Formats: sequence, C-alpha cells, structure tokens
Amino acid sequence: MNPTVRFQSRRRYAVLAVLVLFLPACGTVGQLERFKELSGQQKYTEIAAQEVRCQPTEAGCNQLHLIKGDACFRLLDLVNVQRYK
Repeated sequence: MNPTVRFQSRRRYAVLAVLVLFLPACGTVGQLERFKELSGQQKYTEIAAQEVRCQPTEAGCNQLHLIKGDACFRLLDLVNVQRYK
C-alpha cells in the first residue's frame, strides 16, 4: 500500500474520532446558551418542556440540569401562588 494513501486514511480516522468526541459537547453548549437565554426571558415553560441529553462529564451538563430544575421549581411556585390567592 502506498504510504501517502495510508497517511490519508489515518488522517481521516483521526478527524472522524475528533468529531465523534466533540460534536456532542457542541450540542450541550448550544442547549446551555439557549436555556440561559430563555431563563433570562423568564420562559420557564419552554425550558421545562425540553429534554436534556448530556453526559455528566460534559462541560455545561450540570448547568443544564440546574437551569431546568430551577425552571420547574419556578413553574410549581407560580401554580401554588395562583392556587392560594
């Protein structure tokens, strides 16, 4: 096999490995930015309706769960305030 072809093949596998490792994190970071934006706009229903998919070791995963939990808590608090008015 030609050494150039072997190198190109290895390079393709390396690029593929990097994409497989880092693309899920990009989704997490994107969702985190969206959650922060929605939280700032007090759109808690939209946050609570979204599914959080991330690995605990991913950057931002803990913040996603924290923001979603806060949104759910705020919605529950609103329901309780309206119920006991």
